[in-house]
Amino acid sequence: MNGHALRDATFDRIRIANPGVGGAGHGIVEARGAAGSATISNVLVTNPKSGGWQDDAPAFKLVRGTGNSGVEDGKQASAEDGAARRNGN
Repeated sequence: MNGHALRDATFDRIRIANPGVGGAGHGIVEARGAAGSATISNVLVTNPKSGGWQDDAPAFKLVRGTGNSGVEDGKQASAEDGAARRNGN
């Protein structure tokens, strides 16, 4: 973003499956130097190598809306968790 802050961005109904290579990787990574905020809702991260979310940017705020799985406080979701959530289990 070349020194500009991201504002009012919303990501909804995103599925991130099997992120990472070589034994490491997160579904969502806040890049160093990022500023601003974004809201995610109904985002599913399944089978990440390292974790669902990595916060590398103190000046960026990831607002977690409703319906997310695999990005809550470092928890990881499996493919079965996502299927159960979609089926109402």
